[in-house]
Amino acid sequence: MHPSDSQSTNDQAMPATPFEWYMLTDDSAEHPMTFILCFAIRGALDVAMFQQAFWAAVHRHPLLTSKAVATSAWPRYEWRQQHVVRSAMMDERDPAKGLPSQLEHQAVDPRSGVACRLRIYDEGLSEEESEGIWTVTIDVHHAVSDGLRALEFCSDVFAQYDQLCKAEVATETCGNQTGKSERLARASRREIDPQLLVDRGVMDRRIPHPVSRGTAIRFLAWELVKFVLAFPVRMSRVRPRRKGHQGEDGIEIHADGRGSVRDVTRWEDFGLTSLEFSPDITMTLREYAQKHGGSLNDLLLAVTMRAFARQQRGWFKRVRSWVVVLPVNMIRATKQRSPCHNGIGYAFLRRKRDQCMDWFKNFTTFKTDIDAIQDWKLAGLFVDALDRLQRLPRWLAKIVLWGSRPGTFVWSYVGNPLRRFPARLTETGGNIWLGGAKLEGLSAAPPTRPGTELAILATLWQDSIRLYFRFDERKIPAEQAKWLRHLVAKEVLAVVESIRAEDTFHR
Repeated sequence: MHPSDSQSTNDQAMPATPFEWYMLTDDSAEHPMTFILCFAIRGALDVAMFQQAFWAAVHRHPLLTSKAVATSAWPRYEWRQQHVVRSAMMDERDPAKGLPSQLEHQAVDPRSGVACRLRIYDEGLSEEESEGIWTVTIDVHHAVSDGLRALEFCSDVFAQYDQLCKAEVATETCGNQTGKSERLARASRREIDPQLLVDRGVMDRRIPHPVSRGTAIRFLAWELVKFVLAFPVRMSRVRPRRKGHQGEDGIEIHADGRGSVRDVTRWEDFGLTSLEFSPDITMTLREYAQKHGGSLNDLLLAVTMRAFARQQRGWFKRVRSWVVVLPVNMIRATKQRSPCHNGIGYAFLRRKRDQCMDWFKNFTTFKTDIDAIQDWKLAGLFVDALDRLQRLPRWLAKIVLWGSRPGTFVWSYVGNPLRRFPARLTETGGNIWLGGAKLEGLSAAPPTRPGTELAILATLWQDSIRLYFRFDERKIPAEQAKWLRHLVAKEVLAVVESIRAEDTFHR
C-alpha cells in the first residue's frame, strides 16, 4: 500500500470533547501531555517497510491526521482534517544515529498538526547471536488517544507491517506486493467505523438499577468534597532519611536476569524506567490475590502505596492523603471498533498514611472501591467538571487548572498489552513475531503534570510483572527515582516472602 503524502481536507470540523480540551489546555513545554510507547525488537527489521506500515495505519484514524484549532467560544477547540506532511510524523533520519535528545517529544503538538510520531533507533548487534537490536517508539498526544486506543493503533501498524512482510515473501514483484497489501488493508479497514468519532463524547454513564438519581447525586457530591479536601502527598517529598544513604531501605536489585526482580533502565533516555519481576513472583502474587477475592491490580497498588507511605514523615502526614489517579475506560461497547481517540475519565482513590500501612486491608478494599468507581461511573464526575470548566472564560479556566493538583501519582493497569491488540501477532516457540523479527517488550507510562510527579503503568509480559515508571524529572532527580523504585521492589519481595511463609498477620 502506497498512500500519498497528503490527505484531502475535510471541511466538516469536529468539536473537541471536554477531556480533549483539558489535555490541550494543560499541555506545556515543561509538562507535555504526550506519552510514548517503546517497543524492543530483535532481528531483521525493514525500516522503510515499517514506516510505510505506520503511514498506512495513520490514515485509518482521522484524529491522528487532524489539527486542533482554537475557537473563540465553547468548545474552545475543534479538530479539522488537514494535509499531512510525512516527514513531520516520522523521523526518517538514519536509525543508527543514536538515542533521542530530551526535547524530541516537543515535535508532537496537535495544534501544529502533528498528533503522533514514529521514531526507529538501531542499537547495533547483540553480542550473543549477532542479531539486530531495535527500539521503535511511537509518541502520541493524550488529546487524541488514551493508552488502550494507542495500543490498538500500534496493533494496526504491526498488522500492516506483518502483511507487507508476508507479501514480500510471497512474491518478488513490487506490483503484486502492493496489490496484495492493499487488499489486506481494505479487509482490515472494515473493522473500524470512523463515524463513531462523531459521538465519541457520549460515554458509558449508566447508573446501576435500582439506585435512584438522588442517591447517586448525593454520593457523587460527597466524593467531590473528599476530593477537594484530599491535600495529596507529593512524591518529591518522599526522600531517603539521609542524603546519599539508603539505610534500611537499601536493596540489591539484579540486572543480569538471574534475580527475582530487575531494575531496567534501557529506556531511560525516553524518560522511562521499569521493574521486572520473575514469573515465579508473579504467580505467587496472582494466586494470592485470586484466593482473597481481589485482582493482581488491587494487590500491586496496595503494596506500592505502602512502599511509598512508609517513608512519609513529619507533621504533614496527618493532614495529607495519598491520592491515586486512575484512568478509567468509559467508551460504550459497540460492534465495530472506533478510531483512535481519548475515551477515559479519571477516578481517585484516597488513603491516609495509616491506611496504607495495612496493605492487606487496603488490598481487600480496593476491589470494592474500584467496582464502585465502575458501577457508579465516578470517572464521569471528572469529565463533568471539565465540561463546566470549559465554559468559563479562558483565563479563569486556566487559573483553575493550574491551581488544581489532584493526585499523588497516576496508576494504570493494562494486564497483558498484547491482549489489547485487535490483530493478533504470531507466537511460536515462546517468541512473538513481527515479520522476521521478535517483539521482546513494551515500555510506556502516562504523562506527568504539575503536582502529579509520577506515573506508573503495570503490565504482564510473558507471565512477568513489569512496572513502568515516568518521573517528573524537574522535581525528582535520577538518584531519588532509583531509590523510589527500590522501595517498591523491596516491598513486593517482602510481601511475597510473607505470603510464602503463610504469615497470617494481616488476615
